[in-house]
Amino acid sequence: MASAVITTSRQVGGAFGVAVLGAVAAARYGGAAPEADPAAFVAGVHAAYLLAGAALVAGAVAASLFLGPRRPEPEVTGPMPDAALSPRSSPGRPAGDLDQTG
Repeated sequence: MASAVITTSRQVGGAFGVAVLGAVAAARYGGAAPEADPAAFVAGVHAAYLLAGAALVAGAVAASLFLGPRRPEPEVTGPMPDAALSPRSSPGRPAGDLDQTG
């Protein structure tokens, strides 16, 4: 279920991003055909790329502020406690062994 939500969010976000950048480009060059006024078209695409770059920088800053540094994994020394064993594994049997005869 969570995988479907993440996939859908990515697809909708991508479509929304393309729509916004297209609208910015069209507003800048006035909807003229690229063949009619190439300079205006390039100016519109340039404005869309500037907006995309600003969004990228804003996302990177937000990620660095909200995510913070990772905590180091604790080092495990000595024998593994019994509580860490999965219910289907034991020291003499691999975790993937599903044989119920013991």
